[in-house]
Amino acid sequence: MPAVREAAGKTKVADIDWRSWRAVDKATLTFVLEGGRVLLIRKKRGLGAGKVNGPGGRLEPGEEPIVCAVREVEEEVGITPLGLEYRGENLFQFVDGYSIHVYAFTATGYEGNLRETDEATPIWTDIGAIPYDEMWEDDRLWLPHSLGGLTPQGRYIFDGDRMLDWELEVAGKLYGPQQPPDLSDDVPRETDALPERNKRLAQQMRFLLEIDQLKQVLRNTYIAGNHRLENSAEHSWHLTLMALVLSEHAAASSLDQLKVLKMLIVHDVVEIDAGDTNVYDQVGLEDQAEREEQAAKRIFGLLPAETGAELRAVWDEFEARQSPEAKFARALDRLQSVVLNYTNGGGPWQERGVRADQVRKVVGCIEDGAPELWRYAEELIEDAVRRQLLAP
Repeated sequence: MPAVREAAGKTKVADIDWRSWRAVDKATLTFVLEGGRVLLIRKKRGLGAGKVNGPGGRLEPGEEPIVCAVREVEEEVGITPLGLEYRGENLFQFVDGYSIHVYAFTATGYEGNLRETDEATPIWTDIGAIPYDEMWEDDRLWLPHSLGGLTPQGRYIFDGDRMLDWELEVAGKLYGPQQPPDLSDDVPRETDALPERNKRLAQQMRFLLEIDQLKQVLRNTYIAGNHRLENSAEHSWHLTLMALVLSEHAAASSLDQLKVLKMLIVHDVVEIDAGDTNVYDQVGLEDQAEREEQAAKRIFGLLPAETGAELRAVWDEFEARQSPEAKFARALDRLQSVVLNYTNGGGPWQERGVRADQVRKVVGCIEDGAPELWRYAEELIEDAVRRQLLAP
């Protein structure tokens, strides 16, 4: 591997042609998030033994990074991570010639029982209290961005444990030793002179005032018995009450109801920037994910880092639709539109010329989260067809 040999002994990032650079090994790191905390490990063996990091390890031949991420977490701490999201890449060149390409992921939940193994000791820590002094030097540069929902791209030169040079790209901005990333970029400049407690409060209030705009985002559904469109804030409130009343119908026998409520409160805040995309608008759906991803970065980024990361993780879990809580929350989200459209004599179904098969395709996910509610929705759809409120 010529590129590997050429990079050996280099001490500056600029001296390496990273376009042709190829690592000796590829690996993953995964950070499981839960309620403002992140799961770390203290490694017992291998590269970085004794240091704190996320669970992870090398890819096996032919293995995809996300598959490796799941396998390594299972092997090192005994749990299966859920809702994995790609959170950037870091390229490491050591002066002795070794190199490694690391893919980072976050997870919004997990299954199984956390345990210590002969590879690692698991450590839960608050996101705001990550022990960077016990980690590799590069972690303090890129990890806060990854936990905040971004996908940093880093390149580093190491001599053993010592970092000699580095370069980091985050959201289109390039940083280096002469211009390190400002991890408080999202803090309003007018709060910089305030005491830390007041600065934090200012961030929180800025976020809460921003969220007030959700009351102005009109959806494509009318409120019951009225031809006024509901707004997204009303929609979110309605879903939280549905969760309290209908939780007994969830598919899962054991459900974290508080998490469901959190999901439903925050699931549509991205519409402040991205707007409400109609589920039958094929053109709008094409770039919906991209628009909402950018909105999530900006809006949750208004908060103090650990709070923003916690709420962003809840939003990501809802979007991933993998956990029992996310499936139930999604079921309620879809059921509400069926109930309102049925109650309002067809409403937007007729305005858009929507057919019954289209409705079933869009709201079929109700069955995953709440089978009984799906049967109820099917009855409404069938009756709507019989009454000519919905085209067959």
